[in-house]
Amino acid sequence: MIRRYNYRVALGEATFELLPTGDGTGYAILRMEASETTTLSIRGGDAKFYTDNSGAGESSTWTITSGAIRSIFVKCTSRSLLVFPKQGVITKWGISTSLNGWSSKINAPLISSVGFPLRNLTHLHLSGQCEFSGSLPSGLTYLYLLSSNINWTYSGSLPSGLTSLTLNGSNINWTYSGSLPSGLTYLYLLSSNINWTFSGSLPSGLTSLTLNGSNINWTYSGSLPSGLTSLTLNGSNINWTAFDASGSGNITTYYRLLDFVTTAFSVTNFISLLQSMVSRVGGLPTTCIISDYDNNPTPDEIKNATPNQSGTDAEKAKHWVEQLRSVKGVTSLILNNTNIS
Repeated sequence: MIRRYNYRVALGEATFELLPTGDGTGYAILRMEASETTTLSIRGGDAKFYTDNSGAGESSTWTITSGAIRSIFVKCTSRSLLVFPKQGVITKWGISTSLNGWSSKINAPLISSVGFPLRNLTHLHLSGQCEFSGSLPSGLTYLYLLSSNINWTYSGSLPSGLTSLTLNGSNINWTYSGSLPSGLTYLYLLSSNINWTFSGSLPSGLTSLTLNGSNINWTYSGSLPSGLTSLTLNGSNINWTAFDASGSGNITTYYRLLDFVTTAFSVTNFISLLQSMVSRVGGLPTTCIISDYDNNPTPDEIKNATPNQSGTDAEKAKHWVEQLRSVKGVTSLILNNTNIS
């Protein structure tokens, strides 16, 4: 039986396991920042630190000099322990989408721990092979977990100070009922194992919003955050019924209302949505995608109708489709997979 090492808070020491995968010939990249210079060590097994991915600079210790993100390569073919003598001085494990804190692919080490030992982190970005459980450091402001090779299980609230949140991976198992951190500006949830339940408004300062998953249970009848620059809603249990896309943010990347209501919406709802898109102060992308429409009248009937603000439902809808083109520059409006522009 493999023994799972936890952290020893009283001593300020943290211990992770390093476990080989495949033939063990691959290298992982570890990136961290510390508030004061500290030296990590590897005990047991044959894992080592290296200065590159060709085996140069082999060592059983790594000194993280304070002041900036530092990086090192790690390789192991048998179970080893990665020891942090002062877990409290590690403040960042990766910092952004381009500086991943743990990059580990096929044949490279998996990093594992019971609980999450590094309690003073403000930034956590992992996309390599790792396994842990439990609550995350309370001071996190940036959280980016992106990989099917990340195994994390937790039921409860996330750190209240988060401003950026990305959870994307089939083995990320997060369960929570309640509001999200109020200071979020970036939100990206994508996984069928994310079980989030909430009825109410999203953080008002959001600029990027992606909710994509069959177990995301979000219900709301009010407006979306006005400053959005990217929007994707896609989940069988998402039910946003405001049909109000007004706002001031320039949506420059995605405008995708895919699976966003639990009951197909009517042409009256569709016209309301179009009107709010036309009146939006901020811009829209040239292609906008909307699904979940009840097909009465059909998208083809709207596409082929003569624009008339006082005409039939199809003609009224076509009028606002044309307004969307002329006022906001939307040249492709996809409704239930049909381009009606």
